[in-house]
Amino acid sequence: MAHVDIQKYSSHPDGYTEYFMIVSFLGQQWSVKKRFSDFVDLDSYMKQKRITIPVELPARNWWQRFDPFVLQQRQKELQVCIVAYY
Repeated sequence: MAHVDIQKYSSHPDGYTEYFMIVSFLGQQWSVKKRFSDFVDLDSYMKQKRITIPVELPARNWWQRFDPFVLQQRQKELQVCIVAYY
């Protein structure tokens, strides 16, 4: 079974946030960077395939998208979503 751990986030100078993850599967590990929009795309794809999880993605928050508290909370909520898929 795969394990995904969102370890941290970083605000990019181009105006978006990247989430840094470690993905482990069958003894292998990869470092992956994803934007929030990538999580939205994954969620849309899974819904198209009729794969649902019991939690929703965190809401977009344009006005506070770089607020450290909002980003920490979003990181925790994204982690819950990723774990729910596995």
